[in-house]
Amino acid sequence: MQDPNPTTSTNVPLFSVIIPTCDRNEMLALCLERLDPTVQQYDPNRYEVIVTDNGTKRPAEGLIQERFPWVTWVRGPGGGAAANRNRGAIEARGEWLVFTDDDCQPDTGLLRAYDAAVRTIQADAMEGAVHPIGDPDLDMAECPINLHGGLFWSANVAVRAAMFHRLGGFNPRYPPAGHEDEDLYLRLREHTPVPFIADARINHPIRIFNVGSAVSRIPLRAQSTGLYYSLNARRLGIRRFTTLVRWIYKPRLMALLKDLVRGRPRSAFIELLWVLYGNVLVLRCWFRETRQLSREAVA
Repeated sequence: MQDPNPTTSTNVPLFSVIIPTCDRNEMLALCLERLDPTVQQYDPNRYEVIVTDNGTKRPAEGLIQERFPWVTWVRGPGGGAAANRNRGAIEARGEWLVFTDDDCQPDTGLLRAYDAAVRTIQADAMEGAVHPIGDPDLDMAECPINLHGGLFWSANVAVRAAMFHRLGGFNPRYPPAGHEDEDLYLRLREHTPVPFIADARINHPIRIFNVGSAVSRIPLRAQSTGLYYSLNARRLGIRRFTTLVRWIYKPRLMALLKDLVRGRPRSAFIELLWVLYGNVLVLRCWFRETRQLSREAVA
């Protein structure tokens, strides 16, 4: 499965780092500064950086031309983050695709750690650590933390390009960023182990959302969740409707209780909305997608 001696050609990089972005130039600049060849503790001939840009108000092309000329800028396809990442993968020349996000701050040893793993571990996909910057226990704080593996957050994952394209990449049907990485993870696990590389580290700032923004995101996130459970029912072992109900309600109720105990009233309010409204949308989407899949199977 794994070539123990990955290519060392200076014409073909080992890693293609792919960063989807959309109108977040300040965050993107901080991310790219950490991937600069003078900052990364890794041979600059062994990697490339590709930014795929869905921005319409503030495209990042000018920023990259002025400050980061070593980065390849590509106009994104529109849609969501999944399609944007796939666009970058099409342009990539590397044997491995390393995905991160524009609001992440890669550790200076990120690529060196992945390189060491590629040389010693038999796998076609890996996930790295995502550490929070700030206090994740603040009210309305959000951050994709991954300290022990088994999550495959797209903020820090690496997939062999051949395997990525074989599986069709991220599923672009997921509307916002959410569950498309977990969907790919389940498909990858059918073909390869996915080890956790603790030294391949990304730092992710804590984001504090206001209530209005959190409420407005519920419908699209519910749609993504329903799609995820319908497409992956077999992989997840969901054979009964009651199993799905338990899976989506139990963590929300536990999160609601945790927020109340820790004095996070706004976060508790959002969890309550998910219990009363968001999960209903999840079940509606799951029913709709499941019926469609059944019709397609019969046809």
